[in-house]
Amino acid sequence: MEVMTFPDPQAGPGQVRVRVKTAGVQHYDCAIRSGWTPQGISVKLPQIPGNEFAGIVDQVGEGVKKSASPCLASSALTAAN
Repeated sequence: MEVMTFPDPQAGPGQVRVRVKTAGVQHYDCAIRSGWTPQGISVKLPQIPGNEFAGIVDQVGEGVKKSASPCLASSALTAAN
């Protein structure tokens, strides 16, 4: 694995941007890196690993219903219709 720097993304319509404060890399991520993929799923490498995180919503895109910002966020966030 390699630590890389990317430009800060911007929240688009219907999206939020989360300033991640902590993240976890799981066995699943290491398995993907080793070449294993779940049946029926293709993974394009390189890939940014990790599916657990906690942070602060620091930007909301147009159309996002919001309460007071900033607010806490975690990997339990799901897309809303």
